[in-house]
Amino acid sequence: MPTSCSCGRKHFGSLRCMIMNERNSKRMLLDKRFHTSATVLESEPGARADDEGPVFGVKDLIAVQGVPRYLGFERCIGHKQPEATESATCVSLLRNHGYKLYATQKTPPLGLGLTDVDTVYPAMPGAYPGGSSTGSAVAVSTGITDVALGTDSMGSVRKPAALNDIWGFKPMHGSYPSDHICDTSPSFTDVGTLARNLEDLEALDRILNADVESRNSARKPTKFKVLTIDNASMGPAINAQYQRALVVLSGDNDIRLESSAIDWEQLAYPADITATISNYELMRAIRQDETSGSWLRREINDYVSRYMDNPTVPASDYRQALQEKRNYAQHMEQRFPDIAVLTPALPQRPPSLPWSNRSDMLHRLTRYTSLANVLGTASICIPMHRSNSSFSYDFGLLLTSLTSTITHRQLFETARIISGAISAA
Repeated sequence: MPTSCSCGRKHFGSLRCMIMNERNSKRMLLDKRFHTSATVLESEPGARADDEGPVFGVKDLIAVQGVPRYLGFERCIGHKQPEATESATCVSLLRNHGYKLYATQKTPPLGLGLTDVDTVYPAMPGAYPGGSSTGSAVAVSTGITDVALGTDSMGSVRKPAALNDIWGFKPMHGSYPSDHICDTSPSFTDVGTLARNLEDLEALDRILNADVESRNSARKPTKFKVLTIDNASMGPAINAQYQRALVVLSGDNDIRLESSAIDWEQLAYPADITATISNYELMRAIRQDETSGSWLRREINDYVSRYMDNPTVPASDYRQALQEKRNYAQHMEQRFPDIAVLTPALPQRPPSLPWSNRSDMLHRLTRYTSLANVLGTASICIPMHRSNSSFSYDFGLLLTSLTSTITHRQLFETARIISGAISAA
């Protein structure tokens, strides 16, 4: 006969419930220590009392039915977005496949940048753990959640993934559902995924990927070349570590490494395009926002005025940047139809900098990630597994397809080979 226990439910035995409660208590203690959550879903059916499915979290820009959003402005006590009347499709899809939602997770205001979040960086308390999917990345790396959903407009999933030594993935633009998301840069933003292993990223891709053919296709051998970057501007220490990684990979017959035919400044160019377009789309989103209330508009304008030197962009500049984006993508598609590029995901841990120095830090980090957002291609951060290797510096390897002809499946398979070669070394 079923008996009642402390959780209020009836079970045929209390041992399972005791184990679940212990796991839940550990999760809550970790969350309290690292400050990853904006709103914990105490009342979510099965969210924390049922461990039959993987536990996930979502960035606080993504809507969850019945849960308010702070959009990164947690410091405004009592000020929040109205409770969402509908969940984002990406959230519903995971729930429908047995994933249990634990919490919405912290992000900088509007998901802009790496800072202004009180989430603790496990690897270096006092420094920034990366962003803007900050809480999501730390929650995954510390085991608070198994996986997480973030958003990536200029690297906001892959940057914190690299800093927290986990996997991060930005899909091809538009291949994952992106409705009911606070989206300040629709030309670039995609829902991205974070996990501690590649298999979990692949499982999420099978659920979220709208491309049925790509999702259901068997594993394909890698049929594209991987370009490498040789550039001292990434810093001598990081460049030395990167070159060591390339030496390891060059000995693997399954990887087709070639020296880069692309000038590093050409790779950095998309950061300028994204800055121009994103500034315009951000300010347009603020002007069109009539649902959030005057408090949020004031907060947004105050934050943007501090964060950006020139947040307003003339419409003519915006149209020109859009055209440059199209031209750049077409040029890359024609020149590199079967190529991915391998770069360091980040040059270093972001130090605890005063506000005046942050813009330069953000610009340097964006050079490594914005390429995929401009091209609309898939990109994956491969962790170096520093605890298991001699690669001591804090960067991941960023594998970015230069054209849309390279599928998610192919990119995953190549990332698996690269990760295996590094781990074996």
